[in-house]
Amino acid sequence: MTQPQGESLREYITRFGKEALDIPNLDITTAIQAFKMGLQRDSTFYQELVMNPCRKLDEVKNRALRFIRHEDDKKIQERIKSSSRYNHPNRKSTPTYEPNKHKPYARPDNKRVNVVEDDG
Repeated sequence: MTQPQGESLREYITRFGKEALDIPNLDITTAIQAFKMGLQRDSTFYQELVMNPCRKLDEVKNRALRFIRHEDDKKIQERIKSSSRYNHPNRKSTPTYEPNKHKPYARPDNKRVNVVEDDG
């Protein structure tokens, strides 16, 4: 079982765990090797397992959780970046509304209404 190119680490671990449950008397060392060999060779998690081998399957899963969090964070950052308004070149970056430019209902106060003239 290998991790397909588009499959996330989370999906691979879930699929591997289901397959491993079906194997009676599973040897842990063999399971860890099979898990590692199924990973994409250029992944940082594969490199981590080569440099720092695990002895238990739970240890592999716990270590994988760190890399899953990193994958999830990357996806969130990509979503934020793609939905950012600064990423749209046709959108104006400054507001077009200028509050004091036009006052269509304002009139100059040239006439004095209700002014009491002094007859004095």
